[in-house]
Amino acid sequence: MLDRLYMVPGPGLRVLHPAGSPKAMRPLPAGGEWVTLTDYWQRRIDDGDVTASTTEPAPPKATTKKEPTP
Repeated sequence: MLDRLYMVPGPGLRVLHPAGSPKAMRPLPAGGEWVTLTDYWQRRIDDGDVTASTTEPAPPKATTKKEPTP
């Protein structure tokens, strides 16, 4: 069983860290973060509140804005 997963909250959701954790009652960042898998986080996965992964997602590619040609 994996003990750490990268959790990302579902779109538009604010998911808090559980009481008793070092980050208690702080929201999970929109971009996600690594958390220790506990019963609490397993329930969030089961409820569809978060998505879990064994790897951190790649950062979005930087987009360059094209200047309009005169």
